[in-house]
Amino acid sequence: MNYFETILLLSPELGASDVESHISAVKDIMKEHDAEVVNEVSWGKKKLAYQINNFSAANFHIIRTKGDKSFNEELSTKVRITDDMIRQMTLNIEESELERNFEF
Repeated sequence: MNYFETILLLSPELGASDVESHISAVKDIMKEHDAEVVNEVSWGKKKLAYQINNFSAANFHIIRTKGDKSFNEELSTKVRITDDMIRQMTLNIEESELERNFEF
């Protein structure tokens, strides 16, 4: 079984309901590709170390999954065509890190 951590950076200009709808869409993509969401956390709006797409802050959201990484290609495409999603990165993690506390 493979384990992944996906970090999403969303526009700081989004309201809470818009952020939640984007996160829901991402989780739907993961579920379509048989990736099970194990846990997730929203860090809220944080300042970026450097500007990305003229934003100096972003809404951070982390989702940990287990399953196949096939969702990553579709997710990357969604990020490229959606202006509200600034960046996305999916990392392969060990099973022991899956339940590790990742609160900020």
